[in-house]
Amino acid sequence: MARIMVNHQTLAGAADAIEQCIREHNDFIGQADSHVSSMANNCSDMDRAQYIVKWEKVTKSGSASKTITTQLKGYSDYFRYAAEQYKVAQSNAVNNVIKIPIW
Repeated sequence: MARIMVNHQTLAGAADAIEQCIREHNDFIGQADSHVSSMANNCSDMDRAQYIVKWEKVTKSGSASKTITTQLKGYSDYFRYAAEQYKVAQSNAVNNVIKIPIW
């Protein structure tokens, strides 16, 4: 009989790692946003508006940055869900084995 072994802690660890990457990315974007804002303040009104529009294409909804972080969050959520499901399945399997009568 084939055995499938899944370490739910590894799945949860992968979710943690992904979430850490998302946090670091968001921190980096936040710092860059501050720098962009301060640089934009030193531009003329017309240049400032163009500068801000271009930066928003990098950071706002629909941007590659937001799309990637949203997708990564989805992977993280799925890994957490899978980890929990495997943990419950493994626990149920152990409990069912314990209930088997010994002859």
